[in-house]
Amino acid sequence: PEALVAPVLRFKGNEDFGTSHFDQRILQRAVVGGFYEKHLEQIAGVYRKKAGVMEESLKTHFPKEARWTTPTGGLYYWVSLPAGTDCGVESGIFKKSLDAEVFYVPGELCYCDSPLRAKPKHQMRLSFGSASIDQIREGIKRLGKTLAASI
Repeated sequence: PEALVAPVLRFKGNEDFGTSHFDQRILQRAVVGGFYEKHLEQIAGVYRKKAGVMEESLKTHFPKEARWTTPTGGLYYWVSLPAGTDCGVESGIFKKSLDAEVFYVPGELCYCDSPLRAKPKHQMRLSFGSASIDQIREGIKRLGKTLAASI
């Protein structure tokens, strides 16, 4: 809304001391020209396909005890292994996955410290954002093999 333009610009200027005029003009043209919306539709299709490939790979290669949340947005699958399974930063599963050249984010890193509860060590976050389709298939296959040998 027009009434918010001046206050938001003033706030923005206080936060980052200004943005490159050239970058602003490029973005302005992309938005006004409809290119930004077209790009969002295109990239959403790419990520939708990658998410589908990861889901199929999880179904094919992960142990039946693994559960995951299918994302409705974002670039990650959240996987839960059986309680008591340690796939945290110091775990054998994490080290074996790195040996297999597969990286995941141990779920424990996604929780705040709390004196009320321990961080779960049986969860992992898997990203499909930057990996290619082939890398997703191969990575989930390797990780599934590591999990099958460890659970």
